[in-house]
Amino acid sequence: SVEVSTVRSAKDDAEGSVGTINIVLKKNNMEGFNGTFIASGAKGKYGRGNSSLNLNYKKNNTNIFGSYGYTHDKRRFDLILERNIVSDTDPRFFKQIGGLDQLRKNHDYRFGIEQKTSAKNTIVLQFTGNNELQDEENNSLTNIGPNVGAVDSILQTSTVTDNSYNRYSLNLNNEYLLDTLGGKLIFDGDWSRFRNNSVNDYGYLTTDPDGTPLYPREIESRTPVDIDILVGKIDLVKNIGKGKVEAGVKYSNVKSDNDLQFERYIDDQWEEYTGRPNHFVYTEEIAAAYADYSQAFGKFNMKVGLRGEYTLSDGNSITINKRVKRDYLDLFPSASVGYNMNENHVFSLSYARKVQRPNYRSLNPFTYYIDKFTYSLGNPYLNPQYTDGFTLNYTLLKRFNITLGTDITRDAIVESLGQDDQTGESWITEDNLAENVTSYLNVNAPIQIGSFWTMNNNLAGIYMHFKGPIAGYEGEYADIGSLFFQGRSTNNFKIYKGWGAEVSANYNSKFVYNVYTIHPRWGADVGVSYNFNDKRSSLKLAVTDVFRTQKNPVSSDFGKFDMNFRQYNDNQTVRLTFTYKFGNLKQQ
Repeated sequence: SVEVSTVRSAKDDAEGSVGTINIVLKKNNMEGFNGTFIASGAKGKYGRGNSSLNLNYKKNNTNIFGSYGYTHDKRRFDLILERNIVSDTDPRFFKQIGGLDQLRKNHDYRFGIEQKTSAKNTIVLQFTGNNELQDEENNSLTNIGPNVGAVDSILQTSTVTDNSYNRYSLNLNNEYLLDTLGGKLIFDGDWSRFRNNSVNDYGYLTTDPDGTPLYPREIESRTPVDIDILVGKIDLVKNIGKGKVEAGVKYSNVKSDNDLQFERYIDDQWEEYTGRPNHFVYTEEIAAAYADYSQAFGKFNMKVGLRGEYTLSDGNSITINKRVKRDYLDLFPSASVGYNMNENHVFSLSYARKVQRPNYRSLNPFTYYIDKFTYSLGNPYLNPQYTDGFTLNYTLLKRFNITLGTDITRDAIVESLGQDDQTGESWITEDNLAENVTSYLNVNAPIQIGSFWTMNNNLAGIYMHFKGPIAGYEGEYADIGSLFFQGRSTNNFKIYKGWGAEVSANYNSKFVYNVYTIHPRWGADVGVSYNFNDKRSSLKLAVTDVFRTQKNPVSSDFGKFDMNFRQYNDNQTVRLTFTYKFGNLKQQ
């Protein structure tokens, strides 16, 4: 079964935006060996492909499983960026046209063992690894002049990046059944390690419109991130009287070590670029405890809970001797009430308090350069944002879901823009806005037309309002609201004897997000599949972004900032996928 809940409980981490999806699998008593092999190839701007192998073997109380996947993905990202700096003395207009070619070679693997040590106890040990090599070549041309159409200098930027990502994690899970009524005690332990070795070479050449260099060629390089995560938690589920109690504790420890080295090439040799290197170490410890209680009263059911999280954080920018230490205790109450009028009319009303903490890079107070005139700035004083969420849900005929909700967020973390009128530099940073209120109405409607056509439609109307001072705008104050619409329709067709087809379409209307205007976007995907008579093999052919419309058009005209941004991420592809299942098909 698949349990979908839009209601947050105290058991859920306070950080997160929505509810949970719980996939409950049947215990399989069939023994033997089985597996699945998948091979897929696609063509966008370039060719790309991936393959995977999943294996499983079960004997008595032991289940051994493993998987391996390889992805070879080359794609193109196109960008057009226009910035207009309005000034009475030195107006500037920048038009940047760029293209990024990215090649990813990715290895994913997983293996583990599930051992039933007794009728009541099961242990699972699992190791997961990921190794990725990523090569990027980014070339852009920026025309610079006093206004649109007038060019007095041209910046040619070439960036070559070699990235190596390695991620490893180990999970130990032990589940002990306390009784036959659903009572259980669960222990979960996770260790994760992330290593990123990156070398970025930047080349800048500024010329006049005729191609004559105005400055000597500049070459820069940088390398960074090590992250270690340790998490342990214990959960208890127990029926008490007519109700059910869920309680537990959790501890997490994270360390992120970002040693950013920056050099430049001068007089035929590399030397440290003074002011650019940055060593930033961030540690965070969170200790949490929670308790939930639920009970049914005839046609009514209710659930109340409280979660407490104590956080210790330390952001230490060693290079510039800037350190921000915090410790704070937060309480996160949650409550929900359900009413089953009958099986065709089910209502629920819920409330939950949530938090979103800044990510580690956002807290690093140093500069990440995109080119000479464009960069992002970290903010070590960024605070967590807190959200009070209210949700009313109505399920009709066990098929249609209508949800009405409001999220009130204080100290909202938002992206802001800034610029220096004298140098022409612009930057992106994150700051805490006073308040963001998001209200929404969502309708999910699955429809069956005959025996051959299954349709699922999801429609949402959303109103977003931002209110508060804007960083980088010299006292500018935002009081901006926007109503917009999102829609998606997915249609599956049973055609004839193993043949099937799918057509999906989506649309997002124009909306305003803080200082940005996100312009309308729509797209369509189509696919056809065939299941062979052996019930082991299948073949699928799919085309994504059929009309090449899934672009990202963004603009900003707030305060002194005037910007237009258009990006396309090589979404249009034709893909062929072959799947083959082998071994005991009853053992899945």
